[in-house]
Amino acid sequence: MTSVPNGGWDERILVVRCGQLVDVFIIVTERYLVLVDTLVNEATAEAMLSVAAPHLAGRRLLVVNTHSHYDHAWGNQLFAGPLARHPAPVIGTRRCAELLGSPEAQAFLKEMRERRPEAFDGVRITPPDLLFDERLIIRGGDLTLELFLTPGHAPDHVAIWIPEIRTLLAGDSAESPFPFVESAATLPHRAEPPARRAPPRRAGAGFHTRPP
Repeated sequence: MTSVPNGGWDERILVVRCGQLVDVFIIVTERYLVLVDTLVNEATAEAMLSVAAPHLAGRRLLVVNTHSHYDHAWGNQLFAGPLARHPAPVIGTRRCAELLGSPEAQAFLKEMRERRPEAFDGVRITPPDLLFDERLIIRGGDLTLELFLTPGHAPDHVAIWIPEIRTLLAGDSAESPFPFVESAATLPHRAEPPARRAPPRRAGAGFHTRPP
């Protein structure tokens, strides 16, 4: 787990890189410290939290799941559920919670445990516990986080628009060298004009720095 040097974005946004897999964000507002995703297991979520910890004093911890994929939400157990060691609201779409609670998610976890038991044996798939359907606003005092549904990469995917600094955290909707889509059924969402889904932006950032 490494911190990515600031590349010119607002200093209240921290970027953390989990090996060669994914980048995630920490947003520091007056009221809240917001972790955007929880990575692949409890250990990686804990490592992300340790990067955020110096900014926690005087702020409430919030967690956002951008979508249900394993590299974004399998660390939720650190924050939610009866055995959570750092209890905090975990925000996600209702669809995200459904997908994480599905038999297919458990089947995929079984497969991942067989492939890499050292990484996944301790995972308890834990859905978000503060749910919304299409839009949710977090009023952080100095910054407003507007979460809105952006299906395409995944049916439950959300992006985050921060109007005060005109920054869009596009998540896996913006990958390099090109966006990944889960199925052909999601392609119409990709074709929809961006102006209909999100405000114009000055800066944007995605999660995957290379194809998954």
